[in-house]
Amino acid sequence: MKRMCRLAVILLSLLFLFLTVPVQAGQTVRVGYEQNHPMNSTAPDGEAQGIMPDILKEVARREGWTIQYTPCIWNTCLENLEAGSIDLLISIAHTPERAEKFSYNQHTVISNWGLLYSRVDENIESYKDLHGKRIALVKNDVYSNTFIKMLQQFNIRCDLVYAENFKEVFDMIDRGEVHAGVANRFFSLVNEKNFKVKATPIIFSPVSIQVAAPKGNNAGILAAFDYHLESMKKDRTSVYHQSIKHWLGVEGGGYAMPRWFMWVSGGIAGGALLLVIFVALLRREVGRKTSDLRHEVTERRRSEEQLRLVLDNMQEIFVQTTLDGTILFVSNGVELFGYRPETLCGSSFQSLCKTGQEFVNLIEDLRVKETLTGYRISLVKQDGSERLVSINARLLWDDAGNPASVIASGTDVTEQVKMGELMAQSEKMMMVGGLAAGMAHEINNPLGIIMQNIQNIQRRVSPDLPANQEVARSLGLDLHPVQEYLMRRNILKFMQQMHEAGDRMSRIISNMLKFSRKSESRIESASLEMVIEQALELAASDYDLKKQYDFRRIEIVRDFAGDMPKVPLTVLEIEQVLLNLLKNAAQAMAFSHDKQHHRMIIRTRQSGDWAVIEVEDNGPGMPKEVQRRIFDPFFTTKEVGVGTGLGLSVSYAIITNNHHGRLEVRSLPGEGTCFTIMLPMHHIPVTRIPGDRP
Repeated sequence: MKRMCRLAVILLSLLFLFLTVPVQAGQTVRVGYEQNHPMNSTAPDGEAQGIMPDILKEVARREGWTIQYTPCIWNTCLENLEAGSIDLLISIAHTPERAEKFSYNQHTVISNWGLLYSRVDENIESYKDLHGKRIALVKNDVYSNTFIKMLQQFNIRCDLVYAENFKEVFDMIDRGEVHAGVANRFFSLVNEKNFKVKATPIIFSPVSIQVAAPKGNNAGILAAFDYHLESMKKDRTSVYHQSIKHWLGVEGGGYAMPRWFMWVSGGIAGGALLLVIFVALLRREVGRKTSDLRHEVTERRRSEEQLRLVLDNMQEIFVQTTLDGTILFVSNGVELFGYRPETLCGSSFQSLCKTGQEFVNLIEDLRVKETLTGYRISLVKQDGSERLVSINARLLWDDAGNPASVIASGTDVTEQVKMGELMAQSEKMMMVGGLAAGMAHEINNPLGIIMQNIQNIQRRVSPDLPANQEVARSLGLDLHPVQEYLMRRNILKFMQQMHEAGDRMSRIISNMLKFSRKSESRIESASLEMVIEQALELAASDYDLKKQYDFRRIEIVRDFAGDMPKVPLTVLEIEQVLLNLLKNAAQAMAFSHDKQHHRMIIRTRQSGDWAVIEVEDNGPGMPKEVQRRIFDPFFTTKEVGVGTGLGLSVSYAIITNNHHGRLEVRSLPGEGTCFTIMLPMHHIPVTRIPGDRP
């Protein structure tokens, strides 16, 4: 019993010693910063001033550090940090690319974003208003780089003028040298009143402002900074909140509503009022015109042939029916639904509807409203498929003023509605992905502590370390029996299993963070085997694949070429393609009536100048007609609600457009399916935007 008590005391003492980390005092910390008022700048007396220097000064006071500041232009600051000639760089935005080169602190100091300012005489409301304009940007600025990407995405052509800092950008706008310029919200908040500039509604690129150290160095400095930063954030009277209030005039880093926003809101409200008045006037005018229209029916009959010529060359369906649905006239647009106009005249329009009640409801609404816009009904094509059609309809009267017929135009909006639903789902999934990534990040921190503690406990009960032997002798203990006890009771085995489980959880979290993180497309040389293994690990942890399709029961056969060189590719995009193929294969095998052993074979090989990946399954296969349409957008063989029909079309675009490769499929019914990805081995030129900065 006494021996067990002594063992418990030893373990608790070791754990206490491990958790007690001394703070290094008297250290000189070299800090780099750029002129980015109010975040950081140089005061007239040569001292560093701003939000970041205030916070760092308080941390240094608590830790006993001596701060040695080094002002620099941004490119030089980044070079100094990478070379290790400074210990910290403050006010640096966190990006995935920088995280590969530098070590960041864990917590956000403050959030920032970019805004577009213009001359006071300019009227810039959206990106399309920027065509042909001269725009001032800070070179290598993260907001400017995002802005350039948006210009490229919308195919906007501008004359870009580069400046060294945001003050120079505002100077250029003030002097009329440029039409507009990019700045961040904190600089603008403090300085816009000193220049003849105005804010536009264009806002972009929210980022987390932090501090960074050379990669793998100064972990103690970063940890101390995080510790005191979190402490100051919780105290409303701390230097953190006082500094933000001093430099920005707000509490706790809040952001007052910009004046331009109030003006824009007022403009929108005024525009809405004018629109209401316009609609009311328009309705009155429509009523008057409708009365005149009754007298123009005879004249319109004379121009019927000319009108038919126009209608027959339009993609929309134009139709005139009686009130009971008999078709009097239909344009050639109905051929898109597989019908001939001459065969429909005299038949019932209700026969084209999914249900006859839809047409009855349309007529009833027309009797009340006389005109309908955007009324949606489902029409059935000749092949039996359904299409959603948006109807604009009007009720026509005879000479006696009685309702006589209906004239309507119809536009197929099936794909438009699908795209709207897909966009809504995409927005939801982006939010879910962000939440998942945030949870994964928060789990990763305590997981690292647990794994490190397990490793240290294993080391500190080992009789092989002199330090352990010395403490044991001072307590009159022999560690060898202790070690034997831990082994016989499987305690060491339990700790090793915990460590291995933690390693696996860490890999899953790391893959989740990589896959959910939004980043620019970046070609890099990567191992195909590594990319495939990451995709398999993501598939194995996918909830739907585990619960619905039992992915872990599928035999995965890896047939990797042993001499494959690295291939230039975008890792996240190829992972997305592989994950789509793995999901499709798992779903196909799950829906197969054949209960055979399910197996996937993943091969890699080199064929001339091409790197080849094959994903083969022993599922039900697919007929030729399905193979011909397998890469078409919205085409799916699954049940409604199971898929969007976009997975393979997006994969095809990634391989062919983004990587200049090929994506092919071969399959026979009952004999499985094989998708082949072919990627060029040579380097693919990619248009790059200069390196980021905050």
